Amino acid sequence: MLLIAIYLGAVALTTWALLDVAQTPPEAIHSLSKGAWALLVVVPFVGPGAWFVLGTARRPDRDTRPIGPDDDPDFLRTLGQRQDGQD
Repeated sequence: MLLIAIYLGAVALTTWALLDVAQTPPEAIHSLSKGAWALLVVVPFVGPGAWFVLGTARRPDRDTRPIGPDDDPDFLRTLGQRQDGQD
């Protein structure tokens, strides 16, 4: 039973990593080319582990995170213009 669980875990992890390699844009991949990562990922446990640790950067850039409307200077500028027009 333990052997079946290990086998299913390896298949699931490999499938997840292979789909992640396929969906990741080439400019976001580090170290190796996309094709090389696809070949490496099919090695059970080692390949997917290497992909998730070394393959891509998982930290989002600070500039790409959404900001609230009260932090957006363009929104605040238009809000001020709307108030000036209503008075």
